[in-house]
Amino acid sequence: LSAAIIRGRTEIDPREELAASRAAGVAVIARDTPQYPSWLGSISDPPSILYAQGTIKPQDTVAVALVGSRHATQYGME
Repeated sequence: LSAAIIRGRTEIDPREELAASRAAGVAVIARDTPQYPSWLGSISDPPSILYAQGTIKPQDTVAVALVGSRHATQYGME
C-alpha cells in the first residue's frame, strides 16, 4: 500500500486532478485558504484538503459528512 501511495505521488499530475475535480463540480479546498471552515481547522488532525460539492454555509457547523469507498466490501456496505 505504501508503495502505491508513493507511486501515486509521482504518477498523478495535481493540475489534471484539479481540472477533473472542477469539471465534475467538486471544489478542492486547502486548509490554508479562506474557504476552509475555521471550525473544522480546530479539531485534532483536521484534513489538509476538502473535496466538496455544493456550498459550505455558516450553519453547517453541525453538519455531518459521509465518506465512502469506491470499492466497498460487503461488510462496509452493510
